[in-house]
Order: sequence, then structure tokens, then C-alpha cells
Amino acid sequence: MVFKNKNMTGFSKKIDRSSIKADNQKNNLLRKKLIAKAFEHHSKGDFKVAEKFYEKFLDKGFNDPRVYSNYAILCKDTSRKKQALEILAKSIKKYPNNSELYAITSDILRAQGELEQAHLSIEKAININPNVANYHFNLGLIFIGLKLLSKAIISLEKAILINPDLIEAHLNLFSIYMDLSNLKEAELSIKNAIKLDPNSSVAHFNLSRIYIELGKDHEAESSVKKAISIQPLFPQAYNNLGIILKSLDKPLEAEISTRKAIELKKDYVEAYYNLGNILRFIGKKEEAIECTKIIMKIRPWSIIGSFSLNQKFEIKSSS
Repeated sequence: MVFKNKNMTGFSKKIDRSSIKADNQKNNLLRKKLIAKAFEHHSKGDFKVAEKFYEKFLDKGFNDPRVYSNYAILCKDTSRKKQALEILAKSIKKYPNNSELYAITSDILRAQGELEQAHLSIEKAININPNVANYHFNLGLIFIGLKLLSKAIISLEKAILINPDLIEAHLNLFSIYMDLSNLKEAELSIKNAIKLDPNSSVAHFNLSRIYIELGKDHEAESSVKKAISIQPLFPQAYNNLGIILKSLDKPLEAEISTRKAIELKKDYVEAYYNLGNILRFIGKKEEAIECTKIIMKIRPWSIIGSFSLNQKFEIKSSS
């Protein structure tokens, strides 16, 4: 009689499929629980707790591109960009066709000023998924940083084509067109932004800037006052209102508005300069000189201050 030794080569124990199934179910439940807990604490801003769950998830040998991307974002938001990039590099090796991983990598690199590398990463994201508005928007921001404004316009317009409600794209188009002195397109972009968000104080403020450039002082006054009504603590808006009111021959109102800008922003050099001009205009020469002194104290190298200083000597020589 021949006895078979089950431990000999070629023989194996019977596989307990029910046990394996139970283990898989148990691991799957743990996997889902760890993800849920990590995302919950992350969304609440409990970064330390969230990180513990992310680490535990990875230590268990689990994989999920959402965990890698969110863990990288957590590291970025807690000033650990190097660690974030390391996490993303590892995850891209596992998920080379995940566009979001490339997009987050690009965002971090752009924030660090590594624009060429950021450009390469976002292009990879777009090649994988060309129909995500934010990818084209971020590419536009990179082109702005690289001073490639024509390319930036194309990318931002592509973002708007995919998502017409992307207000940030309209606002950035406005800024580009202002830099290019294309007031017509700038006005169109900022009005589109206002349609999307009528309560955007920044959009109304920027519309007032266009009206100032176009010499439409009454329209500029209306727009900047709308910005202030939405955001009462808006020093730049009060400063611009002062400029507009002076142009409308309302110097006393201009003085009040410009002083309000300074009240809100104590080191606001441009507001002191404008206030000095208003004070000279209404005959308060000594107070205008004090504005110059403050400018030079805040910013000793200031061209504005030097210009005002020359005017100070002109005042003294004429008095």
C-alpha cells in the first residue's frame, strides 16, 4: 500500500474559499471605513487625525488614487509640499492614467514657481482628460506666470467653453486684457463675471477701473460704490472712489473717501499719495506735506514719495 504524504511536493491543503471570502469582506469593510474616516476628518480640517487614517490605510497595503491625491493635498495645505510631491510621484507609478494626480502635482509645482515642470504635468492631465475646465484654467495661470499671454487667453477661453460658469477664468481674462490695454475685451470679461456673481465686490471694483480708463467717471463712481456696498472694508475701493470724486470736482468728498482707505489700511502708500494730491488741490499744503513724510517713512525708496517730496519743495518755494 502506498501512503500519500499531503506535505510532499505536488500536494496541497484544500483551499478554504469561505474563509478567504470572509477575509476579503473584512478587509473591504476596513478599507471603506478608513477612507470614510480620513475624508471626514480632512473635510472638517482635522488634519492630524485625517493623516493618521491615511497612513493606516496605506500601511494596510490598500490602494486608492483618491487617498493618494487627498493625502498629498493635506500635505500641501500643511506646508509639506516636498512630501506631497513624493506621495504623488509614487501614486502616479501605480495609476499612470489618473489625470487628477498630474493636475495636483502641477498645482503644487506652480505654487513653488516651477512653471515649466507645472506645465508638463498639467499637459499630461489634459491629454488624459481634455474635458476638465479646471485643467485648462490652471494651464492658463501657468502661461500667465510665463508671460505667454496669448496662450493664456486660449487656455482660459477653453476653460470657459467647457464651464461657462467658471468665474475665476473670466476674472483672469479681464486682468490679461487690462495688461494688454484691450479695454473692450476687458469690459466684456468683467461684465460676464458680474453676471455670474452680482455680489462680487472685486468684479464691480474692476469694472470701475475700466470706466476710469475710459473717462466714464459717473459710471466708475456707480460701480465702485456698488463694490463698497457689498464689501464695506475695501480700502482699494475707497481709494479709487477718492480719485473718481476728485475728477468729478468733489474734492471734499474725495478727501473723506481717501481717508477711509487709509483708516482701513494704515500703510497704504498710494492712498497717502492721492490724499496729498487732494489736500494740495484744496489748499491744505502742510497736511499734504505730512502725507509725503508718511510715504517716505513707510517706503523710503518710493518713487511716489520722491515725486511728492519734489512737490513739497515747490510748495515751500511758492509760499
